[in-house]
Amino acid sequence: MRFWGICKAQPGDQSGKTFKQDTDDGELFFHTHDLWQVLDAVEKHYECEIYGILAIQDTVENLRHCIEFEESGDNPHFVCKIDDVPKSLIIEAHKHAVDKVKYQDFDAMLECVAEYIVSKL
Repeated sequence: MRFWGICKAQPGDQSGKTFKQDTDDGELFFHTHDLWQVLDAVEKHYECEIYGILAIQDTVENLRHCIEFEESGDNPHFVCKIDDVPKSLIIEAHKHAVDKVKYQDFDAMLECVAEYIVSKL
């Protein structure tokens, strides 16, 4: 999973703020909360806006109706159901898309992910 963000305050740019070493402040809930709740907390804590996410569950849902993953009796482009694509291949496809797509466009990333998965199946 990769994401892009714009930080408002960098550690070198104090902007009148005092930064301290991260410690366990009770907000370490990555394994007990939804990804979006965690990212909301990260945005608040680091004063940034995260504007792009490649998450496995979202990729699966977005590619579900892609012609290569849509099973129907008369679809000559069908490769397999997206639910049957191994998680490791989706992660590999995410890394490939991040390296290949030179601009942060979610649809371009999804298209690159789909093409990569189809080429590997």
